[in-house]
Amino acid sequence: MKKWLGLVFILMLVLMKTWPYLQKNIGFVLANTAIGLPLKDEDRLVRLQQALQQCAAGNEVVPVDANLTRLLAEQFDSCYLNHLSPLYVITETTHMPITSLYLGGVSQSNRITDETASLFGAGYLEAIIFPAITTSNVSVLSITALHDDPPPVTLTIWLDEAIIGEFNFERGDKTWETLSLPLPMGVNFHRLRIEYSNDLYDVALGLDRNAYIKDVTISQ
Repeated sequence: MKKWLGLVFILMLVLMKTWPYLQKNIGFVLANTAIGLPLKDEDRLVRLQQALQQCAAGNEVVPVDANLTRLLAEQFDSCYLNHLSPLYVITETTHMPITSLYLGGVSQSNRITDETASLFGAGYLEAIIFPAITTSNVSVLSITALHDDPPPVTLTIWLDEAIIGEFNFERGDKTWETLSLPLPMGVNFHRLRIEYSNDLYDVALGLDRNAYIKDVTISQ
């Protein structure tokens, strides 16, 4: 009898030591399910909340309801999403400062200064976005950019792994304009990428087209 009690005691100690890690692993499974599978939006919300509870590993989590708050997305982001791009929770009209967006691409000359992104070669701006909604909807993406010469300046818009449209700044008169397009999103974390896709530099012809972007806004 004492032998069995000793074994039970040892098993309880092992379980106490490993339970937080098991909780974390369960949370990762739920998180991957919520993000990766084609769930209904309401089911995805439930999975996100379940994963968040597991991520807390016994710590108190401020309750969230099915209407989805900024708190849910930000807590979930801190637990599970490791990324260079910033997170934006989209509520009504959300302005994303250029200086906070992730700047990527092959050109070393690309830079962000004075709240303007200057893309002198192939490059992109990127952010993680999460719509504070309970069902899929169509938001509006608006970008303010320069009509550089020679036109057009083409910005290709990616949402996750798909191209959803293009902005073409065609005047070539060095003026600024704001263009918009629909942005269909479900209840999920999405990767938004704004890619400068038609760079031009020709020394012989004296041609040098660049992309200058100074505002990115999403409206519901």
